[in-house]
Amino acid sequence: MEREMTDKKISIVIPCFNEELLIEKCILQILSIKESNLKIQIIAVNDNSNDGTSKILEKYRNKIEIINNKRNYGKGYSVKTGCKKAEGDYICIYDADLEYDIKDYLRIIKDMEKNDVIFGIGTRYINNKNKDGFVHTKLNYIYNRLFETKLGKKLNDVNCCVKIYKKEINCDIVNNIEKNKFQYDTEIMTYILKNNIRYKEYEVSYKPRNRKQGKKINIKNYIECFYYLITGK
Repeated sequence: MEREMTDKKISIVIPCFNEELLIEKCILQILSIKESNLKIQIIAVNDNSNDGTSKILEKYRNKIEIINNKRNYGKGYSVKTGCKKAEGDYICIYDADLEYDIKDYLRIIKDMEKNDVIFGIGTRYINNKNKDGFVHTKLNYIYNRLFETKLGKKLNDVNCCVKIYKKEINCDIVNNIEKNKFQYDTEIMTYILKNNIRYKEYEVSYKPRNRKQGKKINIKNYIECFYYLITGK
């Protein structure tokens, strides 16, 4: 039997840039969560979108917290900015693109609560179920093995966007995010491993989208991530 999350609050940080097609559905899915004694704080960080994202977010201003970046800084910056406002017992990083399922987050939090896990990270690649296109899949595989070589510990999916952690390390996480773009995934996981924080990997569902559908990460971003992983710069 699953353990009841009595009187817990979770903060869901949603970094978003030009997500007018999906941001409303994303918010509505979170608002539809029916969990007894579970309080939810939604923090949407609008990274200076130039489409209809801002207008859609404003529709929900009485139900969510909105942070508007003055310019397009990048995902890492937006995550850090949102986490500074997080008040929950658990902080969740949740993309607006619906590639991931909010139900997985609730399942993971329940397991973290039951087993006293401090940091939970999702993985798309256990049992090789999920495909993200040939290029993305291969680049992620190489990246994970390089990360393993560099850190001496294996992770199946360093760049998985499903990251959940307890509030006790929130300040440390925020203070250790220096890169504004996609390198923040590596920064966080490097901090977790080097400081021997109790973590656990969780298999998650994944519905990848392509560039035409609005996928943001590209080859340039991968190069930046590889460079950071190798040099630390």
